[in-house]
Amino acid sequence: MNSETIDAADIRPQYRLQPSLHPTYARLLCAFLRRAGFSWPEILAGTQLDADRLQSTGVYLSLAQITRLSRRATKLTGRSWLGYEVGRITTISTHGVFGHTAISAPDVRGLFNVIHRFVRLRFTLLGISFEMDGTDCVVRVQELQDWGPAVREFVLLIILATIAQLLETTAADRVLPTEIEWPLPRPAPPVEPEQLLGTRIIYNAPRFGLRIPATVLDSPCLMADDTLYQKGLLDCEAQLNRLLRGDTTCARVYALLLKHAPAYPTLEGVANTLATSRRTLMRHLEAEGTSYQALLDEARKELVAWYLLETRVPVSQVAEQVGYEDPSNFARTIRRWFDMTPLELRHSRQDPTARLESDG
Repeated sequence: MNSETIDAADIRPQYRLQPSLHPTYARLLCAFLRRAGFSWPEILAGTQLDADRLQSTGVYLSLAQITRLSRRATKLTGRSWLGYEVGRITTISTHGVFGHTAISAPDVRGLFNVIHRFVRLRFTLLGISFEMDGTDCVVRVQELQDWGPAVREFVLLIILATIAQLLETTAADRVLPTEIEWPLPRPAPPVEPEQLLGTRIIYNAPRFGLRIPATVLDSPCLMADDTLYQKGLLDCEAQLNRLLRGDTTCARVYALLLKHAPAYPTLEGVANTLATSRRTLMRHLEAEGTSYQALLDEARKELVAWYLLETRVPVSQVAEQVGYEDPSNFARTIRRWFDMTPLELRHSRQDPTARLESDG
């Protein structure tokens, strides 16, 4: 099938637009780039992210947003494996109550149980499991959706660096992995992963695997504290329940709008689905600092960015898929949102600073 004429109805972008990654990790990537001498406008060019919102809210980033940001970081630095460098500059507090609970576990086995149970507090579209293989314990990462290569590298490197950091912080003896199964190609120089990680790496593996000696599991944690551990488990469980329920009204409304695009439910329709009244829904959204119209605009904006930056769906079909029947109204809205025409936005993936002449 010609990618220029692909049927937009066959593309399912909703999961790529759902909140997936805690904003802390995007902030750390931006901080890393700032320290390297790049300005906020340079860092965020073409990402459709707002610096103030990124720094001041706890809203999780979608796969589409983190894809654009990680691509931009690679383009600016000309380097791969930035996720590992970002992961290594994190502190335990970066991971919130999840991190503090992990290091207060009685032993490394308990630490791994915390990671297994609560990793979705930071990364909603993955799971982590641990399996025994002879004398090794193997850490596995399950992608609950297709992340795409840019996000896959960034997230797996953060996971790798985070586990290494937690083990360094808690284990009495230095723990070195015996082998890493890496589901991506070997990075280009100057990155030397074997030297960086001090172990053998199998590239293009079927899935991610981090092998460590199984004897480490029974090692007591240096920062073990049963009171903090038990309290942390309760706090993590409560946070996870809220996250899985989509505990904020804003999150539930946004999910409904994405799910039904382009036939967006009305305010009354959303209220009926959530078993509440129109007035109560408006009041709850106002208390959370937003409104139905603001969430509808945000959903449409992210859908537009996804279709124009990640697919070759014709502009006319993009307008239909996000709920615009009038092409001129669609073009005006894109100009207001992105300060570009639809075709300029499409071309901006290749050169985020470009303003190409087009017929819109």
